[in-house]
Amino acid sequence: MILSPTLLEGSGLSAGEASKIKNIVFDFGGVLIELLPEKVGETLEKFGYRESKTIFARLDKEGIFDLMDIGMKPEVFRDTIREVTGLPLKDHQVDEAFMAILGQFRPSNFPILRTLQKQYKTFVLSNTNLIHSPRFIDFYLEQTGSNIFLGFDGVFYSHDLESRKPDRIIFERFAESAGIHPAESLFIDDLPWNVEGARNAGFHAFWMNLEVCKDLRPLFMTAG
Repeated sequence: MILSPTLLEGSGLSAGEASKIKNIVFDFGGVLIELLPEKVGETLEKFGYRESKTIFARLDKEGIFDLMDIGMKPEVFRDTIREVTGLPLKDHQVDEAFMAILGQFRPSNFPILRTLQKQYKTFVLSNTNLIHSPRFIDFYLEQTGSNIFLGFDGVFYSHDLESRKPDRIIFERFAESAGIHPAESLFIDDLPWNVEGARNAGFHAFWMNLEVCKDLRPLFMTAG
């Protein structure tokens, strides 16, 4: 498995630099799984909330998701959602709405990941929270029949690193914790500002524009 011309061009890697890549770091939401932010509001609507079309954008604008990503406790988040919606939501209802953002794991990625893992160290670096991350394995085990993180050399979450992409500090903390060198690493993310953050921390990085491509197949080629 080798890096495709698309990946080389988009990450600015020369052939010589590509030969020195030892680590490939994947974003989770967007790159490996589909994200469905509209489903958060739709689920809250089921529980009686009447402004479902604007709730996700409102929470995002107020920085609630950012706080979740760096370690806000689930009980604080749940109280915040009750305050914002004005509804006496039960904990499991808030969690159900928030979990609804998680879409399908793209099955076409499995064979590519498994092949890459024979040649490179592979990692996940995700902006995520204490409601989502403890449930990822079981959630996607039920969906795919497999532990989606099997074979990865490490899975790192923003709430554990107490920082989030695109801040440079998360990439520095990740590299130190993973024991890798940024110059020998390629980071793949679907948000251009996260890619820029990785580059600022010394990583090679590729923007996976989901309007152009939604799986990993165009980025890697089978050698020979």
